[in-house]
Amino acid sequence: MAERPGRWWGVLAAALVLGLGARALLPWALEHVAARQLADALDARVALEDVDVSLLSGSVTVEALSLAPSEAPEPALLRVARVEAHLDRAALLAGRLGLRGLLVEDAELVLDRTPDGGLEWSVQGFPGSGAGEAPDAAPTELRLGRVELRDVRLRLRSDGAEEARLGLAEGSVDEIEILGGPAGWRVARLALSGLRLELATEGEEPLAISGGLSAEGLAPGAEEPATFELALRQGDARLEGTGSVSLATGAALLDLEWQELSGPLLLPRLLPQVRQAIDLRRGRFAGSARLAVEPASSEAAAGENDGPRPGSLRIEGRASARDVDLRLPEARIEAAWQELAVEVEEARFPLAGDGRPELRLKALRSRSPVVRVTLSEVGEETAASPAPAPGAAVPRLRIAEVELEDGLATLVDPGAEDAELAFGDLQLRAAGLRLPELQAERLALEAAGPGGAPLRVSGRVGAQGGALELRGERLDLLALAPLVAARTDYRIVAGAASFDASVQLEPERYVAPARLDLHALRIETGDEGRGFRQRFGMPPALALALLRDARGDISLELPMEGSRGEARVRLGPVLADALSDALVNALAKPLALLGSVVLEEGRIQAYDLSPVRFVPGGSEPATAADAQIGRAAGLLAAHPALRLELVPLVVQPDARSLAEAAGTPASPEALRALAARRAAAVRDALLAGGGVEPGRVAVRAGPLALGAGAPRVELVLGAAEPEPLGEAP
Repeated sequence: MAERPGRWWGVLAAALVLGLGARALLPWALEHVAARQLADALDARVALEDVDVSLLSGSVTVEALSLAPSEAPEPALLRVARVEAHLDRAALLAGRLGLRGLLVEDAELVLDRTPDGGLEWSVQGFPGSGAGEAPDAAPTELRLGRVELRDVRLRLRSDGAEEARLGLAEGSVDEIEILGGPAGWRVARLALSGLRLELATEGEEPLAISGGLSAEGLAPGAEEPATFELALRQGDARLEGTGSVSLATGAALLDLEWQELSGPLLLPRLLPQVRQAIDLRRGRFAGSARLAVEPASSEAAAGENDGPRPGSLRIEGRASARDVDLRLPEARIEAAWQELAVEVEEARFPLAGDGRPELRLKALRSRSPVVRVTLSEVGEETAASPAPAPGAAVPRLRIAEVELEDGLATLVDPGAEDAELAFGDLQLRAAGLRLPELQAERLALEAAGPGGAPLRVSGRVGAQGGALELRGERLDLLALAPLVAARTDYRIVAGAASFDASVQLEPERYVAPARLDLHALRIETGDEGRGFRQRFGMPPALALALLRDARGDISLELPMEGSRGEARVRLGPVLADALSDALVNALAKPLALLGSVVLEEGRIQAYDLSPVRFVPGGSEPATAADAQIGRAAGLLAAHPALRLELVPLVVQPDARSLAEAAGTPASPEALRALAARRAAAVRDALLAGGGVEPGRVAVRAGPLALGAGAPRVELVLGAAEPEPLGEAP
């Protein structure tokens, strides 16, 4: 029996009513049910507005979507004006998730950074985060025909201030397949255009970076590399580059060219750690470079005996910098220069492991470099440089040629007023420079020290040996006065210094005979000379008088030698020790000619000058005393700043001799007359050669009787001009 046509119309009507009801209810379900499930999965507040579903075309459109952390107040973390998805019904019938197309339009993501550089909130339910994934979950299968992005933005903030804004005007990805597992994906075509990144820079307009990315056949192991381009602009500054990256090998290549880049532009607010270490206040930069990422290889690296070649980043190119002004706060260094040019032959940085970074420069040239180094204050504890971690590789630097012209270096002591030591007109020429080995095939340095004193360093330094010549002429010591006064008990009143050193280097040690000449040196002491006496056994005035030659100069031989490693790490103490030892030896030598010197732990503990001896009752020196008088006369002639006091002593044997000759006891007058004749005899002998001025030999009366000691005239050395050379009032 045939069914009645009216029954089919009823079925169709019912189906139509159900379809219309589903069409009406489905947007509501998506707005509420889907929003709730997303909120639970992401631990966030999710809002969907104006959801439209087309059953015939299989599309879902959301006119407004917002997402915010559940515990955070507004504004939302993510806002999207429009999302349109086109479902792949064939894939859905086969039990797979598929989209023929996805459009995201006018979207903005806002992230706030924590003080340590992290993000205030992270999504816990995203794939790969570990949340919500069961160990035995089925592999994800997802196919997307085409993804389009229009006007998409990312904003990064810190303490309420915007640091960066990333924008994408337009982008598309065709035929995406995710088949489960990290290697199960493929992209037929990728094209991004109108990519724009803005970074906030202090005191200047934001830094804008634009670029694009294109690739075909992207997949793990794909042979065809992806290509990209970028451009950076800020005012007249620009940086442009093109490159490629291979997913099969990990190799990448980037060619860059930049012009008029400013100093603050190079260090945006995204790099707070770098900005703490380097305060780049000014500078204009230009150059070009090729950057290559070379993946690890089983082949041995060039120059190595065995072992595979590690992955590395290789750079070659050239760069220049003009009108640069920077600070290194932790190192207390300020540097500036008008022009700097660098030619990089190759810079190689290992990407993993403990490989050693290597930089090889063809040339480094600079005009008008200025370096200002601030010393630590007296008593200030400075942070020691951290020791390299065990096995850490120290970077190796090689420079074929170095040229510096018209430079200035200044040392500043913050603990003393006007304590600056400047070295101007710096000229440096070097070839084959190697760091950290501190080697150079050829080195020539010239500078003008304080007072315009010419300074020169020349020679070579190699692993197996070398030689250096160091010379300086009449360096104004008054410029050192504030620095010396802040760190010692001495004050330089006047003087200049010349030095000449020939350093011979052997593989493990060095020998550096040096000569130091001090011209017209005058010093004062603030502790009444106690510290100087403890070290050298005499007041400063006498020491200077003993050291001065006939021209008023002080010449010291500094026979320095030791291990090369020790000299490298403690050059200052090595020089200080050598100078102190030279002073002790220079003072002990003339004192030893006239008597005896007691040395203990590098100090002059005591000295004793031998007297001029006489026979009892006699007024002429004993024959054996002629040599002592001659040595004393020679010492006075060689050191015009010395004076000598004669202290005649008459003793009991003198009294007995005079009594026997006169037949009566010797009177005090007779004893005094004998002492005067003896002092006059010694004085006449000292002045007989004509090399000693009479005013530098004086007589001081001594006691008449000292027991049974030998008759004698004692010698007491002193300074001819004690006031300007002695203790400060």
